[in-house]
Amino acid sequence: MRINVPCTTAYIERECRIMNEISHPRVRSIIFSATMLFAVIAMVFGTIFVSIAPPFWGNDGMSQFARAYQISRGHFAPVEINWGDTGKSWGGRIPTDVWNLYVHTSDDLGKNPAEPAAEINDIAKYHELGSKKFSSSEQTIVWFTNTASYSPAAYIPISLTALVAEYVFHATITQTLWSMAFVSLLCYVIPVALGIFALRKSRLQWVIFALGLVPPMMAQISSITADSLTNGIAFLFLALIMKSLIAKQDLTKFEYAELAFSTLFLPVSKPTYIGLIFLACAVPLKKFSPLIARLAKAVTLSVSCALFAWWSVLSADTATYSAFYRADYSTSTFGLKPSFNWILTHPFGFIKQLFYAYVYRENFIFMNLIGSSGIRVPDTAMIVSWIAVIVALIAVPYTFVTVRQRWGLILSTLATFALIFGSLYISFTPVGFYLLDGVQGRYFFPLYPLFAILVLAFTSTRIVPQSLKMKNDLVGDITDDKSSMLALREQAFNKFGLKTIVTLSTLALIATLAKYITVVY
Repeated sequence: MRINVPCTTAYIERECRIMNEISHPRVRSIIFSATMLFAVIAMVFGTIFVSIAPPFWGNDGMSQFARAYQISRGHFAPVEINWGDTGKSWGGRIPTDVWNLYVHTSDDLGKNPAEPAAEINDIAKYHELGSKKFSSSEQTIVWFTNTASYSPAAYIPISLTALVAEYVFHATITQTLWSMAFVSLLCYVIPVALGIFALRKSRLQWVIFALGLVPPMMAQISSITADSLTNGIAFLFLALIMKSLIAKQDLTKFEYAELAFSTLFLPVSKPTYIGLIFLACAVPLKKFSPLIARLAKAVTLSVSCALFAWWSVLSADTATYSAFYRADYSTSTFGLKPSFNWILTHPFGFIKQLFYAYVYRENFIFMNLIGSSGIRVPDTAMIVSWIAVIVALIAVPYTFVTVRQRWGLILSTLATFALIFGSLYISFTPVGFYLLDGVQGRYFFPLYPLFAILVLAFTSTRIVPQSLKMKNDLVGDITDDKSSMLALREQAFNKFGLKTIVTLSTLALIATLAKYITVVY
């Protein structure tokens, strides 16, 4: 029997929602759910990363710690310091014994012996310096203009950990640094797990699962860094967008609260991600009246933009002086005003900069985005990890995204990219330089779910069930074999796809740990 019905947008969205709900794999116990599997795998491997990584070997390790410590002392705004003849500088005080440990680490990193000798030197010295009590009694002023511009929002959990470690547990330096890195790991795992849980009635949960376990990001967030909470909240926000936009499922009241918090948090934590928050406009607030829904969106976005503007103004000066590590820092000019003036007077020169950035840096940025990102990760592990992501994407049933929603995704993505590249143009690229410099692949880690949404939004006809094929763009056919077709697809995914995603993601992390331990130790 075949019945013809009008194929309206509302009808297709309802069909997509039904298919997403009935095609996700059934689990007999919460122990084997995507949320629990992610939490266990991430915490096990993350804890190992936290435990084996020498202190301050992560990206901007000292700068991240110093900013967290500064916030723990109640200094939330950037603090200007005297730092030689480098012009304006921002930083603060940290315990002298911690600085001595960093000096040893810095010296160690600069003296790596030839292969196959271990990269780490004099482990006993690390133990000796790290065994001292974490105490603020004697302090040293250090430079960290690059992280002084970060708001306190993403540092609060690890800053509180430093306070508790010092004044409650009277911990050693090693114990304090380990605790801060472990809390940093939690700041990532918990929001991502909440995002996966929100998608528990859709196979989209496995997309977030696979993306959340990409090895370079796991290694990065297992250190003392504000990026952990920022990346985690970005994943949560985009998972909620995915649930509404792709799965066509309504958010619960708790998920609305998560969405509102994420919308307020992201622009303050990392101003370059403000372009993402406008995707919240696409989420219907069906549990509220139309007036309340519009008012809630307007107020949340307005407050978020206001917080973004407030912190951007407060930390504006730091951008001009954050390129301290460049060899040409003392002979070059940086900053918003001189860069903008140069663009106005050299418009074709600016176009040339963008072109040269593509020609000379595209390979580096792209391989950092999908590759090891400068972290000790095997390329084969990255291939295995991305295969898991591809399997998860292929397993998603039919999706439908309107043209307006697609344009919203495009504009949000372009705005975010423009802000990332623009911030590096202002803060790290000398005025008149031949290209736009300083962009790294790890800046795009929080955007992984957005890239997945784009893929799903623009490949909505890749797996089209017979029930949703259109006739003359006006009529849809409903067939009696829909349930059996979906049952077969679900059975195949449960038997092969789910195990493939979990196995490949785990193998990629095992390979990464094996290489890291071998090379470093």
